[in-house]
Amino acid sequence: MMTSLARRLELLESRQGRTARRMHFITAIDQADADRQIAGLVATGAVLDRDGFLCLTGKPSGS
Repeated sequence: MMTSLARRLELLESRQGRTARRMHFITAIDQADADRQIAGLVATGAVLDRDGFLCLTGKPSGS
């Protein structure tokens, strides 16, 4: 599923412009966890100006 979503996002990006842009996929338990992960990526320099985030939040099934 993630591969299909990533492919669709890449197609959309290619139609909007040729400047470099990446999508970061975050899986988190809650919004606070997602915020911490995003902050960690920013702090390490892994995020560029036009990058975006897709955050999937929720607990694994069976928890």
